[in-house]
Amino acid sequence: MENMQSTVCKNCSNLNIGNYCPECGQKARTAKIDIRYLQEEAKYTFFHINSGFFYTLKQLLTRPGHMIREYIEGHRVKHYKPLLLLFVLAGVYGFLLHYIDIPAIMKAAIPENKNQLDLAPMFRWMTSNYSLVEIMLLPLVSFCSWLAFRKWGYNFIEHIILNAYAAGLRLTISILFFPLMLTTTNMMLYSMLGGVLSMITYLATGWTYVQFFSNRPLGETIIRVLAMIFLIFLISAIGGFIGITIYILYFHK
Repeated sequence: MENMQSTVCKNCSNLNIGNYCPECGQKARTAKIDIRYLQEEAKYTFFHINSGFFYTLKQLLTRPGHMIREYIEGHRVKHYKPLLLLFVLAGVYGFLLHYIDIPAIMKAAIPENKNQLDLAPMFRWMTSNYSLVEIMLLPLVSFCSWLAFRKWGYNFIEHIILNAYAAGLRLTISILFFPLMLTTTNMMLYSMLGGVLSMITYLATGWTYVQFFSNRPLGETIIRVLAMIFLIFLISAIGGFIGITIYILYFHK
């Protein structure tokens, strides 16, 4: 065995022999932070994101349900982590929403009334914290899908993975359509385009579930998807009623 020079780890001061510290895992030799270091870091970051992030987006846009099932079954090395993907995409979409005039859209959609409840601050908060909203909704949607499909062999955590990727698909579609939404100045047309986009994302979610459960009868899968949607709307309506009530009692002036 060749003699290897011992080094002192610059991170934990442990004396070690080899390329990595056995205590903290840091490299024995650390490069000077200069322009070359920055280039290497940028190169690694770009190729790391490109190899996982964009590959996962491509799979979601072309074969979402099959990809998610394969991921749950263990084919994971090429894919971007589902929760991280959701967080990144929600952050991007939340940032883009800052360019939309939410109060103007609400004013165009709802006739002005002095006694009308002003929900614009709530929508502004949701826009500013879109990543948080998506993460908060994920357990609710996953619970509803788990209830609807509970006899088909997937646990609650696996449903979280399924719905994190499904939400990622919806956000990807929304981001791709955003330039069209942004160039629309007519608020009525904007509302119509928003409705069409919502329909597309709902159909994409249904397509995801049909592919994910492709070994099950199509009709039964559709029935369970509809049951899941009903549960989501029911729980959301109850939660929305409670939230608006609290808003009126404690925050609305």
